[in-house]
Amino acid sequence: MPWTQKEDYWEAPLDVHEQFFNHIKDLTIPTGRENWMIMLNAELSYPPELDITTQLRKAWKAIRFRHPGIATELDPSGQNKRYYPIHDEGALESWAATTFNVVEDAPSAYEFLHSAIVRIAPPQATCYWIPKSNELALLSSHWRWDAHGSLWLMHDLLSELESPSLVSTFTGQEARNLAPSLDEVVGMPEKEDWDPNWEVQAAALHADAVTSDGTPAFTMREYPQMLPGNTARSEIVFSVEETSAVLAAIRARGLTVTPVINASVIEEAVCRNPNSDASRFISYGIFDLRKYCPPPSNGSTEAVSHRVLGLPLNVSTRASWIELVGTLKEYYGRSWTGESDALFVRRAFVEQILKKMEDPGAQHPVVSEPYFNNLGIVEGYLGHRYGDVKVKNVGFNDTIITAALVIHCFTWRGKLHLSLGYNEVFHEAGFVEEYLLAVKNNVLANLGLTNSEH
Repeated sequence: MPWTQKEDYWEAPLDVHEQFFNHIKDLTIPTGRENWMIMLNAELSYPPELDITTQLRKAWKAIRFRHPGIATELDPSGQNKRYYPIHDEGALESWAATTFNVVEDAPSAYEFLHSAIVRIAPPQATCYWIPKSNELALLSSHWRWDAHGSLWLMHDLLSELESPSLVSTFTGQEARNLAPSLDEVVGMPEKEDWDPNWEVQAAALHADAVTSDGTPAFTMREYPQMLPGNTARSEIVFSVEETSAVLAAIRARGLTVTPVINASVIEEAVCRNPNSDASRFISYGIFDLRKYCPPPSNGSTEAVSHRVLGLPLNVSTRASWIELVGTLKEYYGRSWTGESDALFVRRAFVEQILKKMEDPGAQHPVVSEPYFNNLGIVEGYLGHRYGDVKVKNVGFNDTIITAALVIHCFTWRGKLHLSLGYNEVFHEAGFVEEYLLAVKNNVLANLGLTNSEH
């Protein structure tokens, strides 16, 4: 359903994607922490005479009108999101005082998240300026936006430094900029008009989330039943020369980056537990659906929205690297457009997930680690320069309160990054760093760029 105007606010029901991430949040709140809180940070450089804090605060206030979704809140039921328009300068200043924060003590955006200063996301999205590292961070519950959406939002926010918006009038008309649901964007039929085969296809997708014989899926280790600690992150970066060679080798083989890197991620994960009897590695692959949306829904206009989908990924732990690449090439190459009804099956699939999640008696299968998410070339969303302000580096962080390992793969300034988030109660830094290095060496070796062994 679309946004509708009430007495003094606008309201829309959470779509299935938002419901999923909000349900995850609600399940983990009793631990005192929120799972999958999402943060994007950008390291900036700027002339010393520029009052960067003041300019960023102005930009944040301006972006409230372009992207009012940053100020949406859940209603008491948790089933709907609400937006209260801004009607005067005082209200705007009060909102900015709450949601734009200067964090003087944190040495970096990563340490800000790692130290768990914010364990549960505030009701609205928040922006943090960290002077010691010159980093700007955007933080939100994951139901509000995805990683690509946060990149678009950062782009529009920094664009305000270069080309400030016209002074907004307090008429409440910014509510027209609230993003529609993905169902609205793709023209999802009403339920009574669904093709019955969509439910069948969705159920078939779910079948890949478990082993055929009911045995557990592969895991790297046995994990203790403990309360979570803080989220940590480790990153390995390919040099410009290594990245160029990797991309050239991938193209020469008629492949793409995602199946190649993911194959190495899986192969090295299996190597970490050679005594495992598990025959299947079962995880979830992440699909960015923004690229399949018509304009303007495929750009920054609808940055504050959720447009990603995770589908079960089920592969053999005995497969060779080249066999994994072949399987993953087919998996990630599925059709989302043309005669495919995949964008409609998507809705049925997520609804079935929600039904299982809300069933207290349902069995939840073991998920193999790590998750892998290729965000692509960051420059497709975020520029290097906005007037006098340069973007030196970027970082992606999710809070993780389980034993999951989450890898973000992306390219920035010609360098391929593998950034791995984890909870430090379940994994040690040395283990994670060794694993990431092994993945890098695996990629290079399998592409014939170096000699490396497990």
